[in-house]
Amino acid sequence: YLLRQVPREVRGALEPFGYYEPTVDAQVQRDGDAVTVVVVVSPGEPVRVRGRDLRLTGAASTDTPLMRRLQRFRPRQDQPFHHGVYEDSKAAMDRALAERGYFDAELAVHEVTVSRAARTADIQLAWTSGDRYALGAARFEGHKFRPGLLEKLVPWEPGTPYDQARLLALQKSLAELDYFSAIDITPEPDAAVDGQVPVKVALAMGKRSIYSAGLRAGTDTGLGVTAGVERRWVNDRGHKLKALASLAQRKNDITVQYKI
Repeated sequence: YLLRQVPREVRGALEPFGYYEPTVDAQVQRDGDAVTVVVVVSPGEPVRVRGRDLRLTGAASTDTPLMRRLQRFRPRQDQPFHHGVYEDSKAAMDRALAERGYFDAELAVHEVTVSRAARTADIQLAWTSGDRYALGAARFEGHKFRPGLLEKLVPWEPGTPYDQARLLALQKSLAELDYFSAIDITPEPDAAVDGQVPVKVALAMGKRSIYSAGLRAGTDTGLGVTAGVERRWVNDRGHKLKALASLAQRKNDITVQYKI
């Protein structure tokens, strides 16, 4: 019974890679009580893409980065119709639309017509993008600083066309401050007003004080010890303080750094 299933299962396993007409031969080799099953597969010619009808309508039809993304859609004409490549390309296009602020985009047409006899596949896809949203105000939560301090880092003005890259730039700027243990930036398209998407920035404060201690040895200083403390933030203005003291046999020093 299992041997009879082998050809069907092999054909089903090869179809996602574009091979619809393989030749499968399952053979049984016996050596006493030992049984070896050998499956000989000839994949044959793959189904290749004959035609592609890829369309993007709505406001995104004049969005150059998205049109370039559509042009890079795989598989191309005359390439094997690989299901995984096809699905990855569709997902990449959906992701690109969201990253550019087309939150109402829909894949209105998605059809693939496969002719086994001609070994061809015709792809038909059409997205309707809807309007492009804009970035709204950023709302910061979970921090201990005075209002207006973190808002200076927001790299957009309300009404700027939505672009995921701006959110990533804000996340990078916040991470470089070294105040926070977690940064979660979430656009809220369901709460959009007049096409502007508010952005929620949820923050978790990191450890405020970091202490350090160590031993040192040098030809000029001799043996010694070091101790230090760093305050990641001193006040609600975000000032920083760092102090390092070193006591050694022939040299003592202390360094204090205050950052505004």
